[in-house]
Amino acid sequence: MYAPQFEQLSFPKKGSEIETAALEKVEELKKNLNRREIMLRELLAEQGWNDAADFVMSLDNLLRNNLSGEGVPSEAKAKLQSLAQKVQKERKELEQLSVVIRNIPREREFDLSFDALEYFGF
Repeated sequence: MYAPQFEQLSFPKKGSEIETAALEKVEELKKNLNRREIMLRELLAEQGWNDAADFVMSLDNLLRNNLSGEGVPSEAKAKLQSLAQKVQKERKELEQLSVVIRNIPREREFDLSFDALEYFGF
């Protein structure tokens, strides 16, 4: 959280600047997402789920907290679910950034809040 005096501040940024920052954030997110998906696949493989269909089904179940399996320790289930939630969150963030990148008016100036300024890494 930032100091309360920043609440009233706004920061002018052109759409092209925001687009560039969003593209950089997308690249960072893609790297993180790829790493997390690899970790998730490895954890699922340890539990005996090896093919893509198992991965997709397990991911859906993880996100609904329905992971079954007699031999799956609760610690492994918690770790799998946490990773699955992070994957889902990052995928959603990527989708949102993609919408911004495709649609932001490049020449228009926007007044960003301190939070938005920080999010885009300005």
